[in-house]
Amino acid sequence: MRYLPWVCVAAVVASFSVAACSSSDSTPAPSSDGGSDSATETDSGTGDDSSTTSDTGTGSDTGTGSDSGTTVNGCAQADFDANDHTAAADARKVSFPTADTAGPYSPKCMKIKAGQAVSWAGAFDAHPLDAINGDTGSPIKNTDTGTTVSFTFAAAGTFGYGCTVHSSMRGAVLVVP
Repeated sequence: MRYLPWVCVAAVVASFSVAACSSSDSTPAPSSDGGSDSATETDSGTGDDSSTTSDTGTGSDTGTGSDSGTTVNGCAQADFDANDHTAAADARKVSFPTADTAGPYSPKCMKIKAGQAVSWAGAFDAHPLDAINGDTGSPIKNTDTGTTVSFTFAAAGTFGYGCTVHSSMRGAVLVVP
């Protein structure tokens, strides 16, 4: 009879599992925390173990969506309400720095109605704009040249945006029906 020594250390943090194992067994050892995460650990017996983990994020709140309890890129319902631009005559313009230094979007958070457009004005070569976080299907497209761009929001949702160079520059548009 052959005995296989196993040394395993596992820690469960939030909704995912991290594991490190070693043995002389070359059989793959599947690992799952019962959620939507999946992991496969393979021990080659040579000390060069490999591990693959994927997290779909479906087991927890990702901070996206258009319900009133959600925060996207630092924008909560109170922020959207304070910057309500749903009236037909309202200007819907977000301005940001024209210099290379990171600076805030103004306003950072904005509420509009479906079918309305928002314009951004600033230096896109220094602060490239793109959809970051929020609901899928954002009309915001990567813009890295010029000084103004406008996007029309056809559907309701919460659409995050930001500068792809400066992680401190983030904002969101809440689109209501």
